[in-house]
Amino acid sequence: MTNYSNRQGQGPTILIVDDEPFIVDELASLLEDEGYCVVTANSLRLAVSMVECFPSLRLVMTDMLLPGESGLELIERLSKRDLAFILTSGHLDTDTTTLANTVFIKKPVDLSALVYAVKVAHQR
Repeated sequence: MTNYSNRQGQGPTILIVDDEPFIVDELASLLEDEGYCVVTANSLRLAVSMVECFPSLRLVMTDMLLPGESGLELIERLSKRDLAFILTSGHLDTDTTTLANTVFIKKPVDLSALVYAVKVAHQR
């Protein structure tokens, strides 16, 4: 099952990729309150499609673990694009900290750290 949502905001567009609807809703609401436009997807395949549909998108926030897929796979697929990434996981591995243009945030997500990371990513 794939899920897509476009939440209208006035600021830059952010793609959130996670298969847990509660997490998506919480993060999207927070970022919308900060003025961002949020697009969501619950799979790698749908996330790649969203990047194609939203050429102004500059930031992708993805969970490390997706059903049968990986946030790392998504980052690898999109690495040639002018995008910044935020990778979230409750199981972060230190071997992944060498990815370019990627900020790592451990779950449960510290919301103030997330807002700061998003602002920094949009300033690059």
